[in-house]
Amino acid sequence: MPGEAFHKCLTARALVCAGVPEAASFDLDCCCYPDYYWGPRRAEAEPYMYFTDGIQFHYPPHTPVEDFYRYWTQGEDGPHMIRFRPGDNLRHVESGMRFYIEKAVCLLRRSERQEAWKYLGCLLHFIEDSLFGLHALEGADGTDLFVLDRLSGREVAKHLAELPPDESFSALSVSPRILSDSIDEAVSLLYARYVRDGASSRRALFDTAADFLYGASRRTPEENEKIMFLNALSLATDAVATVFAIAEDRAPFVPERRLAEFSPFAYPIGGAGGFALRRYEEKGNDIAFGVNCEAVLLYAVPRGVYRHFSAEVRLEDAGPLVLELVNGGVCAEKFELAGDIVRPVRLDAPGGETGFRVLSREPRGRIVIENGVFLK
Repeated sequence: MPGEAFHKCLTARALVCAGVPEAASFDLDCCCYPDYYWGPRRAEAEPYMYFTDGIQFHYPPHTPVEDFYRYWTQGEDGPHMIRFRPGDNLRHVESGMRFYIEKAVCLLRRSERQEAWKYLGCLLHFIEDSLFGLHALEGADGTDLFVLDRLSGREVAKHLAELPPDESFSALSVSPRILSDSIDEAVSLLYARYVRDGASSRRALFDTAADFLYGASRRTPEENEKIMFLNALSLATDAVATVFAIAEDRAPFVPERRLAEFSPFAYPIGGAGGFALRRYEEKGNDIAFGVNCEAVLLYAVPRGVYRHFSAEVRLEDAGPLVLELVNGGVCAEKFELAGDIVRPVRLDAPGGETGFRVLSREPRGRIVIENGVFLK
């Protein structure tokens, strides 16, 4: 579990990798404020804390994946999923990211760089906790810290919490990537990276747990720690580079974004035959999933950023079925798909809850969404 020395080491590297000229002058204590809040330095840290529903932006709720496959009701026209709202993880994490990015950008534009750093340090602490060590089990698509203890009957969490970062990691470097020229888009893209990089760290952590439990793993614990460290360093570096670039009005304009750059907050699990109990799959900018009686693939898309969204949809051994295009949380268009025809789809002014809802009388085959692009 990351401690004070780890946070300061990784944060210092992120500032250097992001090319912040006065990196050495920033007080690294600021990246420990979320932990200081729980100790004798609470008064110093408290003004920089952010809460959603009374929960500190530190360890947010995880994604209840069971919502995507377990809960159904039977209607006259067949089974239907019980409606659900965007997950708490999305709401908590995007809200906290937006708060800290907006605060840091505003203060940097007023040349209050040391004060801006206090807010940015809190954001980096969250990223570092989420992507390195035991807390990688939690968060988006995650679970509680003690699930492996319950499954194995051994103290796995205690072992994983005591993993010491290798001293050589302090010399690792990554290249910075500016995520966006706007805060709204940057928050969405940062959240998607948090989800994907968190999944990578979670798999590395599980591999280390397998080594502890059974002496059977694909990599050494040191290799897994390096994967997690680089995940955290890369995302922290990109967050720093993006905040400074937006504040200094030098972030490049990117005219379009691929669908794969975002992360869905609701996604399909299951189908029939070979797709039963299988999660949706991403390959490049193509997304495929097994057809069930009902399935949703929904994204939280920043409002007012894109002119339209376009993609191509095709079926494989499925149909006929009804495909709904969702925009702003409501059905913007629906049509029937059948056979092997490729259907172009388009949404104007996409924003809010955006994506696809599939309705089929027969769970059979799969649906493929190709070349999804948001155009500004």
